[in-house]
Amino acid sequence: MNETKNDMLESILLDKVVKKSMFMLLFSLSVTIFLSLATFNPDDQGWGVVSVNESTNLFGETGAWVSGLIIREFGFIPGLLLVFVLFIWSLKLFNRSTINFIKLKILSLLLMIISGSLGDAYLEILISEFISSKISTFFQEGFSDWLFIFFTDNVSNLLGTDSLNSRHILGIISLSISVAMFVWISSFSPAEINFFKFLLGPI
Repeated sequence: MNETKNDMLESILLDKVVKKSMFMLLFSLSVTIFLSLATFNPDDQGWGVVSVNESTNLFGETGAWVSGLIIREFGFIPGLLLVFVLFIWSLKLFNRSTINFIKLKILSLLLMIISGSLGDAYLEILISEFISSKISTFFQEGFSDWLFIFFTDNVSNLLGTDSLNSRHILGIISLSISVAMFVWISSFSPAEINFFKFLLGPI
């Protein structure tokens, strides 16, 4: 009887230690990625860039490399969505909330990133049409732009529409999918909603 009770206590303690460790890991990772993205400088030496300039990223060359990879190849939007997913998951672990279908949601992150990349490329085109120059800090040409053009051409051929209409169709659908996937993957619960209400309360 005592052995069974001890085993249960050890199991509960181990579960708490694992959840606390995962909370710290995901929270640290979300904050680190967010700050590296926020301090991204296209002139820093990093992913796809060779420069003699000293890195201005908060995390130095490593931060410049990570932020360059995310922003240049996938776009700022999927990077930001990923940051918020990791942050919300860390809150859920801290609140001892349950993340349902965790394995499926981890796999679904890929769909969110791809659709977010297409949506990011679409917004980049829209914004560049309304301002005289591109916001070079967060909009960098890369894999997401190539992917958006590739799918736009295929949608045009499939639906028999011009590229402009195909661009709007693909862009709006991609943004909608990425937002829907973000909401589902994040697994918002009343505890996380109350946390954000507390933060936004004074505003």
